[in-house]
Amino acid sequence: MPSIPAPSITSLGYAAAMDRLADSSMGAFPVVNGHLVVRHDSSVTALDALVRTWRAGLTQGGAAPHRLELFSMAALDVRVRQYADAQQCIETWLATPGLTDVDRAWILSKSIKLFYGLLSPQHPKDPLPPPEQLVIAHRYLARLEALPASVRGIYLFEIYHASMGLALRFGRVDTAIAYGMRAFALPAEATDYQTRIGMASGGEALITFALALSAYPERYQHTIDSLITKLRGYLMAPIPTAYAQYPWNMNLVTELRAAFEERVKLVQTIGRPAPALVATDWFNQSTPTPMSDVAPEARIKPLNDGVVRLIGFGFFGCPACHAVMAQWQRFQHDLPPGAELLFYERSSGSWGGDLIEPKEEAGHLRHYYVERKHYTYPIAVWAGPKVPNDEGGHVPLYSPTMKTLGFFGGPHFIIVDGNGTLRYRSDMWSEIEMLRVLTQLTQEQRHHTATTAATATPTAMTP
Repeated sequence: MPSIPAPSITSLGYAAAMDRLADSSMGAFPVVNGHLVVRHDSSVTALDALVRTWRAGLTQGGAAPHRLELFSMAALDVRVRQYADAQQCIETWLATPGLTDVDRAWILSKSIKLFYGLLSPQHPKDPLPPPEQLVIAHRYLARLEALPASVRGIYLFEIYHASMGLALRFGRVDTAIAYGMRAFALPAEATDYQTRIGMASGGEALITFALALSAYPERYQHTIDSLITKLRGYLMAPIPTAYAQYPWNMNLVTELRAAFEERVKLVQTIGRPAPALVATDWFNQSTPTPMSDVAPEARIKPLNDGVVRLIGFGFFGCPACHAVMAQWQRFQHDLPPGAELLFYERSSGSWGGDLIEPKEEAGHLRHYYVERKHYTYPIAVWAGPKVPNDEGGHVPLYSPTMKTLGFFGGPHFIIVDGNGTLRYRSDMWSEIEMLRVLTQLTQEQRHHTATTAATATPTAMTP
């Protein structure tokens, strides 16, 4: 791709072109089903060469760049690891006459995200930022923390959330927890009511914090319950009269309170031992040895065997379940080492228009999934005995595993770590989100295996 002369394009245009070329869904890197698979060295080298050429062209002519172009120039510099030049651009921007503390907070937060590598589209398989980038990001973070509490709050909350996620990608659970504790200490110092309740509602930061904290089941519930009580106190506190006079403000409060309670329901179900899988039939896997007394031929598969598992739950009459199961045949090959898929299905008592016995139904399911669809990942089936119902008929005994989890439809998903702790649950299939969690948990497991002690200081994020 030829370089466009500098007068014809600004640094903002070059930065946008860089992001497009670096994005696997529309750039120069190989893609399978819309996702990055491998970044060939030749592609990376070619893009870096372009960026260097573009950046050199921007400095020709001697004219000082407009302050709004400085950050895009810094982004180009970070791409090719010209960190001194990137910092010079940011310092020039921060030295602009007339900037307020709010302006500086915004610039610093944006700069931290730049050096964290979070301003471009992210995929769980993307490389982590090198240690020298994180050192620079932490310097900007210290400067953001030094600003007055009245202006830094929401920016600092966002950065602490980003820091949690990045620490988890490195497998530094204690570091992620430390950042989470910092984030949720911020509502107490907020001077503005809307800022306080915005942070107190938690957003995705509460989910990320729960994911990190659930690595320690022995203290998860107490810590989460205490945090929920504190955050709920901020959200339910009396609303200032000046704020309440506007209907749209009241609508926002109502929405934040409702969203918070939904997140509470979610985080209160994780951090506990996941129930063992109880099933009667096991496809594409060895049949577990432990017997269950719930039903004849029922076996128990413990989940504390060192394997990180994404488990889907559903039933044959669920179209969305079939869609997920078909995607999983490919998705299983994208899993990080140490992770596994397993789909768990409950019987319905019939096949087609005929009522049939459990063993016969399990045979039909085996034929359909293994022989017809050629699925190769593990599938467990609960084909329980039929029991009387309130209407005088007979229906399959409901799966004890799904009943314990509160799953009565489909599809539902949980992710369990190698210790058998439930770390994530959702009723929506998101390949990117679940691959992110699987990657974090397997990285966490490798990190804990390789070291006997972890530190809770944010600087431990660097590998």
